[in-house]
Amino acid sequence: MASGEGGGTDGDDTVPPPQARVVVALRWLMLVGLGALVVAGVSRFTSTRERQAAAALATAGGAATIHACPMHPAVTGPADSACPICGMRLIATSRGHAADGARAAPAPEPEPPASITIDAPATITAPERSLVQVTGRLSGWIEKLDVTETGRHVERGQILAQIYSPELIRAQKTLLNTRRWESNGQPNLSPSHDGEATGEMFAEARFRIEAFGLDSRDIDTILSKGLQRTVPVRAPQAGVVIRKDAVAGGYVQPGAPLFTIADLSTVSVVGDVLEADVGRVHVGQAARVLVRALPDETFTGQVSFMAPVLDSAGGSVQVRVDLPNPGLRLRPGSTATLRLALPARRALAAP
Repeated sequence: MASGEGGGTDGDDTVPPPQARVVVALRWLMLVGLGALVVAGVSRFTSTRERQAAAALATAGGAATIHACPMHPAVTGPADSACPICGMRLIATSRGHAADGARAAPAPEPEPPASITIDAPATITAPERSLVQVTGRLSGWIEKLDVTETGRHVERGQILAQIYSPELIRAQKTLLNTRRWESNGQPNLSPSHDGEATGEMFAEARFRIEAFGLDSRDIDTILSKGLQRTVPVRAPQAGVVIRKDAVAGGYVQPGAPLFTIADLSTVSVVGDVLEADVGRVHVGQAARVLVRALPDETFTGQVSFMAPVLDSAGGSVQVRVDLPNPGLRLRPGSTATLRLALPARRALAAP
């Protein structure tokens, strides 16, 4: 009996009571429930983020730009959301998937060619080819000035001044005498203009007086009316007198400048283009001109000339545009702007 009781006692010590079994079962049930909740939460979070990313992609019309966490690229979402892991604001990423499922970083792409417009400071000038200088071809004195000031418009052949010259008086006498001699039966030889008295004397005398710059109409006046005390200086072309060196009573020497006449029916606009832009400017290129004195108007033309040398002081090259000037509204010396559209060139641009 003693041993039986002892055996029963040992058996009672090894077998847990019924309450302990219930507690263990409850613990396992709680662990399994918590695990199921975690799995469900993770699955719900992942599916929610996927739906949000798909919605953002659909809202963008299929664009490849989405928003992701900079610290956790796998976390994506709307533009105004935050990362649930670190709390950082989601930022936009560009097209393309990385190996870990995140969007690839944006890469610089070449922008389409873009043209630019430059404005070069410019000045309106009289075309060099239109300038004519009237000089004295004999020695004498200016007895009368018919054009007394600069800025006057003159026509071709208009009288500018009257000159008295002793040597021209002698030339007139020779011309009149040779005509009288020929009319009295002197031989009519072939003309010679080599300065020798071997040709027709009248033709030689007329040639010498023409060398003084006299117009044919003034020589005819001498032949018809006789000796003239003064002879006129006439304008060789129509234009504007932009410089006057002649003074009434002044002494004239051969080669001395008397008047400078410019034909302003066409003017030149000369601008300074920087060296960095010269390579994209060429002759024949379209240009627009804005004149300070005429702010409501824009004039169009073409580049007609580019200087072959660089202005070392300003680091620029002179570019010229010729413009018609009806009514002489464009005045030399006026300030202008030369606007040129440079051709496009390709460049890299990064966001």
